[in-house]
Amino acid sequence: GALSAQDAQAAEQRALRFGTGPAAAAPRPPSAPDADEDEPAPRQGALVGTCEDMCPARERERRENLHDVQIFERVDPEDSGRTSAALAVRRFARTIDDPLPSDFRTRAALQRTMDHLRGILDRGDVRFGLVHKFLWDRYRAVRQDLYVQGIDDEFAVTVYEEIVRFHIMCEHELAGEDQSVTEMEGFNSHLNIEQMNKSLISLSDMYDKLAEAGRPQPKGTPVSRENCANDRSRMQLSPLMQLILAEAEFRAYHLLSLMAQHGKFKGDQQSFLSTLQGLRADVRSAAPVLWVLRLQRAQASGNFVAFFKLVRGANYLMACLAHIYFVSVQRHALSVLAEALTVSAARPAAVEAAWLQRMLMLDSESRVVELCASVGFDAAPMSDGAQGIVLERGSDQDPPAPVQRTRCEQISDKAPATRSQAVTSSNAPAR
Repeated sequence: GALSAQDAQAAEQRALRFGTGPAAAAPRPPSAPDADEDEPAPRQGALVGTCEDMCPARERERRENLHDVQIFERVDPEDSGRTSAALAVRRFARTIDDPLPSDFRTRAALQRTMDHLRGILDRGDVRFGLVHKFLWDRYRAVRQDLYVQGIDDEFAVTVYEEIVRFHIMCEHELAGEDQSVTEMEGFNSHLNIEQMNKSLISLSDMYDKLAEAGRPQPKGTPVSRENCANDRSRMQLSPLMQLILAEAEFRAYHLLSLMAQHGKFKGDQQSFLSTLQGLRADVRSAAPVLWVLRLQRAQASGNFVAFFKLVRGANYLMACLAHIYFVSVQRHALSVLAEALTVSAARPAAVEAAWLQRMLMLDSESRVVELCASVGFDAAPMSDGAQGIVLERGSDQDPPAPVQRTRCEQISDKAPATRSQAVTSSNAPAR
């Protein structure tokens, strides 16, 4: 179908970013007389894929025989033993017996795969958790194809950027739908963050290699310090500054993931600082990185008011990733408020749950009550009948009881109209 104006603009920006059009996705042999000198060859010894389908034929046949065709790949939704080249997508395999070039996809096939998976991402007729589980595996296989073939140029960068955004979006939108003993199909935040981190590390390596080679940059535009002014509105920025902001977006995500402890991942201040210091000055001074530094200062100093103000003003994906810290910041805020508002042991502070709901970016008063109970603060009606919380100094529970992180409606309201817009554009319009 025809591209929408927004899709056409996104395609134009991507072409500008890498100085290439859509046709450049398919590689040309470096030895060919008309080969583009800017098109890098695979690393020496790397396998070059020849599969032009989204799934190699021998894998497709094997999975049909095993009735291992997933719901999104089936010709008939009820038949797990039949798929087609137009539906099957290569799944991740930790080991591949006797790998052949025909087992790995060409750039053109990988591009078609990403386009196809984007369509599945936007499906509203199935539970999003099922979409995530399928794409989590298929994106991992895409990364494997790129790695095996030694593809780490601008094409790989755009693929990895989309995959990282997918994991960030899912980390927020699927919060609260956790996997459990009774619900094995639920969301596994730990595995999602793990793959996001691996993708970010690979992406950082690609940025470093491209910078060393003087790429990416608009053709004819030299990379120099003079070109790298501090960022303002993206609409007023030079093409080179747009490239810097694009890289800064993902460098910022990496820093944000290292900022403090979340889930089973411990905060690593040493890695945070070394990663920050390793950034080029133009990237380090770009808006996304500066925003993370402000958020880190607010979190580290216990300034929950500043923390939530920054999140409210952030774009959708940055807010999605900041959400991993919500419960710890909210609990700390309750302890600070109890300490500040309690007059004496005989006169604990009583505050309205609605006030805490607004202050701490919670979606409902019942969520306020649940969070407060997890740290030992009781609910009690106020004199006017409103739901209240008793914040008593020294009564907060340590360690707090487990509480499930759930998605925040204020963050979801920032999302663009479709999920595919969220993963392909950092400045997609809000709903």
